[in-house]
Formats: sequence, C-alpha cells, structure tokens
Amino acid sequence: MKLQQLHEAQDIPVIQTPLPYKYTDLEPVLSESTVRYHYDVLTTNYFKRYHAGEGDREFNRAGGLLHNLYWTQLSRVKAANRPHGASAALIEQKYKSWENFQDLFIQAGMGIQGSGWVYWANSGEIKTIANHAWKSDIIFCVDCWEHSWMRNPNPDKKHHLTTIWRCVNWDVVNDRLFVSL
Repeated sequence: MKLQQLHEAQDIPVIQTPLPYKYTDLEPVLSESTVRYHYDVLTTNYFKRYHAGEGDREFNRAGGLLHNLYWTQLSRVKAANRPHGASAALIEQKYKSWENFQDLFIQAGMGIQGSGWVYWANSGEIKTIANHAWKSDIIFCVDCWEHSWMRNPNPDKKHHLTTIWRCVNWDVVNDRLFVSL
C-alpha cells in the first residue's frame, strides 16, 4: 500500500511515534528545551486529546500525524547537510538549485501568519497548511507555530526556517518520495 493511501485511510492508528534520537541531538538548531516541550507536551497532547475524544477530533488527528512526520524526518545536526538522491533530483528539476528551493521554502514559511506548516509535496511543490490539516502528499514539513522556535537560543521564525536544513534526514525524505510515487 502506498504511503498516500495509508494516510488517507481513517482507520490508521493514531499513535505517537517515538523520537528516533536524543533530545540533545538537534542542538543548536532546536534546543533540548524546545524538543522536550514540543514533543513531550504539545505533540503528546494531540494524541491524548484525539483518543479521549476531546476538542476537534480531526484537528487533533492531523496535529498528531503531522508531528509524527516532522519528528521522524529529523536527525542529528550536520554542518553540511544537503539533499541527495531523489530529493536532490526533484529539487534540481523543479527549482534549478538547492539555494532557490531553500529561498522559496523559507519565503512560503514566512508568509504563514499565526499557526501553520510549510511543506514540500511529492509533486515538488511548496505548500502551506493553516493550523493542522492532514495532507497526503507531504514528503517534508516544517512546523511554523511559535512553539517550534520560541525556546531556541535565537527565537526567530526566519532563523528556524533557515537552520532546520542542518538536521533533515534526507534518507527519510527520499523514502517518502519513493513510496508516494
């Protein structure tokens, strides 16, 4: 079953995915304090509210599933972390360069007023989500809600969008791209 079909099915388990790294592995891009609060409190609560039937069920479902994508696509920070394989090829084809892609991704993220997500779709397009809404075409996403970056040493949204690339696990992104084809 393709990833897209799996995530469109309403009966998939909405279960929080464990972090595949230590809380400190994303420093200095995301501080330990940010990861602990964002994952242990906020992410966990989407799942708790969903299973308890509290609040907007679809909002909490989407919030949980989006965060599962977000946390599992990150890895230990690398100084020179660039896309490779299928991701690099799609970027080159659609945007002509890694720098152009980054600029447009950051621009889209900066255009979000308030709460939302910026994401890269399996078509190669850069898209945004207001608040939480599940989208089946996501291969890479960045949480632009203030809690994602306010506890960092440099609490600035643009800085967050500019530095997040240092901890992207491109193997995971490539797998999502491959599965979605």
